[in-house]
Parts: sequence; structure tokens; C-alpha cells
Amino acid sequence: MRTTRVVRTRLGAVEVLDSPGDKRPVLFFPGGHCSAAVDCGWSLYTAIGHGVVSFSRPGYGRTDVGRLTAAEFVPAVAQCCEVLGIDQTAGVVGVSFGGMQALHVAVALPTLAPRLALHSCARSSPTTQARAIGFTRTISA
Repeated sequence: MRTTRVVRTRLGAVEVLDSPGDKRPVLFFPGGHCSAAVDCGWSLYTAIGHGVVSFSRPGYGRTDVGRLTAAEFVPAVAQCCEVLGIDQTAGVVGVSFGGMQALHVAVALPTLAPRLALHSCARSSPTTQARAIGFTRTISA
């Protein structure tokens, strides 16, 4: 398991795994079953040279921001990226419940989300989540 750190944001403490790579980093949002340090898919990206910034969502790991929705957590993600000096990424990845966070980041922070990948996070209707938050722009592969 890799080492995480806590980034202090205006919303509170956010635990992140900041793993550098030769290529632009991927913002990674694990599902409810994982914290930032648990590899629930981010090694797919580190194996091909990308850096990874993985976030423990509210209530997991050492993230202590209170009970926030995926949308309410976005400002903390933006501030973490600022503190870490990240202004460009390869894309945003969400696994399971992390898919909702990835969608919100893609909508609210488009400069940090040139691509969006969702792993194992389909609902009964695959477009329900995207439509529910107004996701209408196309994210290229």
C-alpha cells in the first residue's frame, strides 16, 4: 500500500494519495469500499506511466469534511489540486460510487477533466446520473 497525506482545505481534511508519474496525473475517485491508498484500479494508470491523485471520499480514510454530497465535495477536490500544483490532468476516473464524484468534477472543473472514465458504476439507467447533474458536454477518449 502506498503512503497518503492529508491536505487541509476550507472544508476540512482530505486524504489523498499523490503518486507522481512521467505522464499527466489522473484524478481517481474510488468507491465506498476503498480509501485513497487502496488500489481499486488506479494501478491501471500508474502501470502506463501516469501519475495518480486518489481521494478518500467524505467519511473514509482520513478525510474529515463532514457529510457532504459528491457535488459538495468538488471545492475540496479543486483546492487539493491547487495545493498539489495540479492544473492539468489526463482525466478523471470514478469507480463504483466514485463515479458520481468523477461526474461532478467533470462538470464543475472541466479544465481538470479532459477525459472521463467510469468503472463499475452503472445505475439502472446508465444515463440517469449524468442527466441528473446536467452532464451534457462530450468528453473525448
